[in-house]
Amino acid sequence: MLIVGLVLLLVVGPLMTIGGIVWGVGSLVSDTAAGPTAMEGGELTMELPASDMLLIYVPSADADAAQCTLAEGDAQTVPSSSTVTFPDGTEYEQIMGVAAVSDTTVTISCTGTDGAAYMGPYGMLDMMGPLLIGVIVGVLAGLVGLVLTIIGIVRLVRSGRR
Repeated sequence: MLIVGLVLLLVVGPLMTIGGIVWGVGSLVSDTAAGPTAMEGGELTMELPASDMLLIYVPSADADAAQCTLAEGDAQTVPSSSTVTFPDGTEYEQIMGVAAVSDTTVTISCTGTDGAAYMGPYGMLDMMGPLLIGVIVGVLAGLVGLVLTIIGIVRLVRSGRR
């Protein structure tokens, strides 16, 4: 029991947690390597399934003057202001996220920049599912490992007294 508990606690739990995190953000990493997709004319119209999300970017040099808005669609906008440097060396500011509430067609308009771009769509369930499963399974494996380790240590100590 002690050995199984230690393996669950020290190996399986952390591996499942890390694996879930890596699996969950894997699509973001591959898209980041490719870079954002340009929005022709500063406008984007796209069909977006429920619970999917788009990330809207503008070049860092235009970030102060750029304004992007959700012109139409059943979606929520999330303001953001993080800087991302893509592998080709270009630097963008993420200025908003758009998450579809239901299956919809969204139209996003950006003014004050010629370099507006987007990444996605990303399925929130596609990202969150593996992340949550990995973390939950990792924590459960760690807890079972901890209990088995404690039981194994107690049994080992008791067997030594006899």
